[in-house]
Amino acid sequence: MSRYSSNRYILVATNYATKWVEVKALHTNITVVITKFLYDHIFTRFGCPLTIVINQGTHLINDVIRYLTNHFILKHISSTVYYPQGNGQLESTNKIFNTLFTKIGE
Repeated sequence: MSRYSSNRYILVATNYATKWVEVKALHTNITVVITKFLYDHIFTRFGCPLTIVINQGTHLINDVIRYLTNHFILKHISSTVYYPQGNGQLESTNKIFNTLFTKIGE
């Protein structure tokens, strides 16, 4: 088994102002791993954002994330399933990743 096969999830964080993207491959999508990513890779490196927008990720709607957003006084918004185009930056980033992964797979 290769070392790459253990990662099943890709966590993507985008700064809407600068369009900077942080990406991390994860072997699981449990709350503790995601919270650690947010704290280690986002909050400590770039400072606390004012808002966190998620795209229908139920693993990001729980007590741990709620505590984190309350502790750092962040606004936590979930984009709607019925209108994903409302989160245009996310759709743009996903399009780039899909193109990249398609080229890698060829």
